[in-house]
Amino acid sequence: MALQLTAKALTPFCVDEMVSLHNSLKTRFGGNVCARCTSDDLKKTGFTCPNNICHNWLAGIKAESATSQFCWKNTTVSLWPQHPWQIAQCLMGAGQDPSNTNPNKTDPGGKLHLVINCGRFHPPPVVLLPSRNYIDIEKVKEVIHDLIQRCSFVVKVITL
Repeated sequence: MALQLTAKALTPFCVDEMVSLHNSLKTRFGGNVCARCTSDDLKKTGFTCPNNICHNWLAGIKAESATSQFCWKNTTVSLWPQHPWQIAQCLMGAGQDPSNTNPNKTDPGGKLHLVINCGRFHPPPVVLLPSRNYIDIEKVKEVIHDLIQRCSFVVKVITL
């Protein structure tokens, strides 16, 4: 139940960031769709989209990645210019179900992986909160990683 609540709370946060990222990429690369390129094409070294679309979007998405994680299995290249969640799916772990076509169908682990793998969710290493308490962002990422690895998703008392 706690995991479901966490996933529900993460959804609007993740959607807002992915829409922001998508709008930024769309401003840079346009919203034209390419129906010619596939994931296999883009994986090839030196490949350039014949319509001059897909390789630009790929470079933009990879530039936003906080890790080297990039999952081809979860995404459809031709949908990047039109659907922000297709970009999110690139940055999730490989274990997503094929029916993961929107934020409400994404499992909690996928959303947590998105937070870890997308640079948009990574503020400076230390954040000063209004209460003057500091949060160690690296510690937060460590806790999220530990939660993903555990079956119980139980968090013990931890000072962040």
